[in-house]
Amino acid sequence: MFSLLFLAACSEFSHTNAQSSVFENEDRESSNGFGGFESGLWANDFPSHKDLAILFELFDDPMISAGDLTPVGRTFLPPRWLYNVSQAFKRTDVGAALDEENRFEDWRVVSMRVVPCQPLGVMPAQTSDVLCWPTLRLVWQPVVKDVEVSWGRAEIYADDRAIHAIYPLQPRSTDGQLIQTDVRNQVAVQLKGGQLEDELPVSLLTEFEAVRDTTAQYFLNRTEDLRSTKLEAGNWDGYGVRPEVYMDESEQDAFKKRIRDFVGEFALPNDLVELTAFSLPEGRSPAHSDIWVFLQFEGREGEIYQNEMTILSREDGQEIANVGLEQTVSMGVEDDALIASIESGNAELEAVLIIDSEDVAQLGEQMADPDQFFVPNTSCASCHRLNDTRFDFHSLSHLEDGNTTISPRVVGDVERELMWVRTR
Repeated sequence: MFSLLFLAACSEFSHTNAQSSVFENEDRESSNGFGGFESGLWANDFPSHKDLAILFELFDDPMISAGDLTPVGRTFLPPRWLYNVSQAFKRTDVGAALDEENRFEDWRVVSMRVVPCQPLGVMPAQTSDVLCWPTLRLVWQPVVKDVEVSWGRAEIYADDRAIHAIYPLQPRSTDGQLIQTDVRNQVAVQLKGGQLEDELPVSLLTEFEAVRDTTAQYFLNRTEDLRSTKLEAGNWDGYGVRPEVYMDESEQDAFKKRIRDFVGEFALPNDLVELTAFSLPEGRSPAHSDIWVFLQFEGREGEIYQNEMTILSREDGQEIANVGLEQTVSMGVEDDALIASIESGNAELEAVLIIDSEDVAQLGEQMADPDQFFVPNTSCASCHRLNDTRFDFHSLSHLEDGNTTISPRVVGDVERELMWVRTR
């Protein structure tokens, strides 16, 4: 159990007068000696799987639609973001599929990932249980009704495209007051430069851990508040659709309001750091089209800017491949740029890619382990290829008229996060 030494210190912060470096005690014993969560703070079964991997029902009305307004009057999905994503896809094999097959209103939040401590590093040596930060991840997907698809007429259909939006939380005290500190970004910059935990300044790491833990505690407090008080312990065990959506109408409405308030608080446009998207071309026939394109964007001051996609070494964090502005793949074929790099002798790259079923068998278990592969250590498609259905590139969402897609990587991530909270 972690000491509460710095929880009291953090409570003295306010969003008007807190300083970015307030922890002067450099007599640091170990990474496990500071911060942490108060004993008995939450229900005995909190958090459980469905607290951290929140999946909504495909056949219900949207929990959050793109055009819905947040508590402060903004749309949950800024239209300019979707416009920029669509424009970027037009320069790829996807073409104008997003504009042709979907309206703005079709896009909905199909799932959320509450991540108590998302690793900030670029390689496994940068200890993920210490150098991590509370983060909300949203998955947007367009869902259409009464539409002609490759196998007939579908009453409701989740298109084979998605947007993943990643929002690290602003630093907070345990009661939710904002803390004016740039400590997360300071640590992230040093990790991108390849530094390890014991190479960071002690004062920086001490402050980072303390603010990380108060922010995580507030985040988890708000996450527990999403639960219906009319459900007994155990209802949130295992993976699948969130149980509140199957309750009576009043409970469903109350749950929807809690979800909207939660997303409205933690998914502010200015907090977005990364947005990734993938899509197949027009036609609604995943197995026959057999083409998917991945894109990546950086969030800066509420806007998104397309990035080149790179793969970093698991050993030292250095770049081992540059995919370019888009990654175009099929079920058993990798992007041309990566294939060319492998053919030129890039053995390290070949060892971190999943391309076909044989690769899944050989490397899939490692890829699903967040302690062995950080996200930057492989390609987008490799991580999305872990599902049993070869043309299912989704992680925590729907596919066609199928209600549930849960990737082995999601399971690995959630198990790590549950352990992270419980050991504190």
